[in-house]
Amino acid sequence: MGILIVLGVTLWKKSIGHTFDDHPVLYVMSFGMASSKITNKLVVAHMSKSEMEMLDCALLGPGMLFLNQYFDTFFDEHFLLWLCFFICTFDLILYAYQICNEICLFMNISCFRVARPPIRNIARSNPATHSIGGINGCENFDSSRTSMKLSSSKCIEHS
Repeated sequence: MGILIVLGVTLWKKSIGHTFDDHPVLYVMSFGMASSKITNKLVVAHMSKSEMEMLDCALLGPGMLFLNQYFDTFFDEHFLLWLCFFICTFDLILYAYQICNEICLFMNISCFRVARPPIRNIARSNPATHSIGGINGCENFDSSRTSMKLSSSKCIEHS
């Protein structure tokens, strides 16, 4: 996190074209996306009690801007600032999606999918034949495995 702050202040102070003074929102959003990814990684590393790598892809965009200024603005600063923003945003979204999927797989839940309710094929010829405990007293009804049809007094199973 310290590396990112040092890069941000250095780029702001040493800017030749004053791009960071002219576009402060883009500047803050670019470095905000990079710092939020590093913060997310820090939280996940703490929760999982695993190690966190020092270098990250989130530093690629700010690193590009720093190297561009180091080599006397070889590329346009405004273009690189936009490129930094898109790289950091894409990297953050990709990381968040991967972490959510890993947590969902571990907990055996679905996060980005809407599960459809099981379809029941029940002929409703006589609603009075339904009982409260189950369908005509058939408490072992599994709609995902079989489909049931009602008769007047018992369950008939069809596979």
